[in-house]
Amino acid sequence: MRKKSLNSRLAQKILCSVLAASVLGITANFNVAEAADVEIITSTALTEDKTGGADDTITFKNAADTGVRGVVTASEGNDITISGYKVLNVYSQESPGTDAGDGLVSNGANLIVRDIDTVNIGSSEQVFQSGGQTIHGFKHTVSLENIGELNINTNGEAIMAQHTGLSDAPDKPSVSITTTKKNGSTGNVNITTHGSTSEGIMAASMNKNPGIAAVSIVAAGKVTITADGIGLSSFDEDATADTTGWQGAGKTNITITGADGVDITSNDMGIRVARTHKLNDSGLLIESANGDVNISGKTYGIYLAVSSNLDKAEGLENGITGKIVGNNVNITASKNNAIEILNNGNLTVASNVENGNIVLDSGNDVAIKVTGADSTLNLGSEDINNNITVNGAVQADKSGTVNLSGTATESSTGKYSATGNGNINFNKGSWTVNDWSGEDGNMSVGTGAQVTLNDNHITVKGPKGTLERDVHNNIS
Repeated sequence: MRKKSLNSRLAQKILCSVLAASVLGITANFNVAEAADVEIITSTALTEDKTGGADDTITFKNAADTGVRGVVTASEGNDITISGYKVLNVYSQESPGTDAGDGLVSNGANLIVRDIDTVNIGSSEQVFQSGGQTIHGFKHTVSLENIGELNINTNGEAIMAQHTGLSDAPDKPSVSITTTKKNGSTGNVNITTHGSTSEGIMAASMNKNPGIAAVSIVAAGKVTITADGIGLSSFDEDATADTTGWQGAGKTNITITGADGVDITSNDMGIRVARTHKLNDSGLLIESANGDVNISGKTYGIYLAVSSNLDKAEGLENGITGKIVGNNVNITASKNNAIEILNNGNLTVASNVENGNIVLDSGNDVAIKVTGADSTLNLGSEDINNNITVNGAVQADKSGTVNLSGTATESSTGKYSATGNGNINFNKGSWTVNDWSGEDGNMSVGTGAQVTLNDNHITVKGPKGTLERDVHNNIS
């Protein structure tokens, strides 16, 4: 009984200290392992680790006059770890500070959040305020490890990765998230953003620091991103000194793996990867071992673009390299093309199960457009059969290449156009061409493919003239 009484007094003492700190606006930096539920109001960077118990909840919220970038900030070479809690909540209130507005942020030190059942950054009742990112790998890294479920609800951007500044770990992601299904958790990652400029995930080369600007999410459950802005955005910045001053030429990468599926829904572009300043490596991987991958945007489903005639940065200059794989893959755009690739982009879209479905659905007449000598779309698996539906035309222009491997469904439009030495290659499976047109374009049919020309008016234009033919019987 004596021991219990001492523990009770200790808990009361800690609770009083926390309440006093909250009232006075003082950052509580003591270790709170002894307290069950704690709310901490922050105005400076954390200076000590926070460790809780399996039934404990810890909540952070910034002071209105905070002097640091984020609600939870690791800075000045002082790595911070928050671990062991049942629930971690991060909420925000508006601050007049020009740099304030982030949630979890690394600002010259690493921030580690690990072994927590549920992490909430904002909620439907307390939406995170705009002005920053809920998770920001600004300088060094933010890592969420062994998390049961991550929920983000914000009026601003959800996740942003900039160059880490770590020359000794050039490929370490600025933001990394891993979830688990242990202890009955879902293993899900749920991200919701509100506002036309509020993007889901950003990998941004915006400065000249070493390291990569990269986001890695490996979820034991499902990843769901619902964004009013762009769903996923990877880019470099070509600003001038008289504008924002942000300029970067480094590598970027976004990896999202959801064992039970990946859903990305945007009121803008589903996915945008762009290089506008210097040519360098920009990677993209969206993958699900056991579930579907669904990507939906209004303007584009997937848009990969490299500005023409860019100078090359140091290192490997592969341009944009992407891969999207799931049991079934659905890519839709309500206004423009489902997929567009412009210069130095290589994208593979495939199902990882036998007879899995790939569906591309466009809001206009063109579903796929690939332009530029170093641009390639590989649609379908080379190893197993994929059933492919393309609602809209397939276009290859200016030496762009589309490789098709699979079986086209009856509902596919079957309209193809190759111009300016563009290439459409039927490498494998069964395909039907209902309309073929082009000027100086190329078609090839691989030994493992069967192509049927079905009641078509075929037009091929070349340097010596134009060939037109009405095909009234199937030719295969």
